[in-house]
Amino acid sequence: MGDISSEEASVQVSTISGHASQTVLYVVTVIFTIIACLAIIARLFARVFVAKQAGSDDAFIFTAGVFSIAFCITTYKQTEYGMVSQQHMLFCQNLENI
Repeated sequence: MGDISSEEASVQVSTISGHASQTVLYVVTVIFTIIACLAIIARLFARVFVAKQAGSDDAFIFTAGVFSIAFCITTYKQTEYGMVSQQHMLFCQNLENI
């Protein structure tokens, strides 16, 4: 009756402690990266094709967009190795990755 699997325990711990789950982290990171990329594309389109006055600031904005995508990818890879896991869950489940 009181048996709780480790997966259920991790869900309970994360809802109690306030830490985000892996899925929530993925969704938020991807959504904000997509929104940022759409804003960058809209700005670059307006500056290059409409105003025909692209400047160095546009190059910096494009570079920031590339770094945002890189951050999204590294966040995804970090969560594979326990970035959002509780410390006791990290050592119990992912000991072979350490």
